[in-house]
This record gives sequence, C-alpha cells and structure tokens, in this order.
Amino acid sequence: MMKLAVCEEMKKLRKWLDENNIEWKDLSTNMPFNNICRTHFTVNGYFFSVIHGYGSYGGWDSFYRDQGLLECMIGNHEPVGWLTAEDIVEQIKDIQRRTKSDFTEME
Repeated sequence: MMKLAVCEEMKKLRKWLDENNIEWKDLSTNMPFNNICRTHFTVNGYFFSVIHGYGSYGGWDSFYRDQGLLECMIGNHEPVGWLTAEDIVEQIKDIQRRTKSDFTEME
C-alpha cells in the first residue's frame, strides 16, 4: 500500500497551526482506494475538520484529477471546499476575533 501523501495546502495549514500553538491531530485514513488526509483541531470551542483526498471538495475522484485544495467543516455546519490553507487561517482568525469580542463584552 502506498503511503498517504500530504498535499502542500495541508502542510501549510499544519505548519501555521504549529506556529500558533494550536494543537491538531492527524486522523488520516490510508486505504487502497479511499485515502483521506484529515486534520482535526479546536479553536475557542469551535471544532474544525479539514480534509483532502478521494471524494473531497478540492481533492480527487474517479473523474477528476487532484486539485490540491482543502475541504473544511466547522462544528456541524456543511463542509466548504476548494479552500487554500490561507482561506482556513482566515476562518480561524475570524473565530478568534469574534470569540474574543464576545468575552470582552461579558466582562
């Protein structure tokens, strides 16, 4: 079985998470026809699942070549695809700003 390759956008996202002290877990699956590179993490109580692989929005399948982009689901919301690492970082920063202002208003 081939080793699961981590796409460049996922590498960039994981590097940014490391640099910003956001703990993440690699929950990838490496199956013969259904490889999914999966990164899970939580920011201010919001759960993120970011994937790239077979059948993901921005990944590949039997009809489309790999686009090298990420799919992200936050909490129980519908996943959004065809994202770069930068797109997801902006979502993280937005949540950090919103939740920080929520805490400030409570004080």
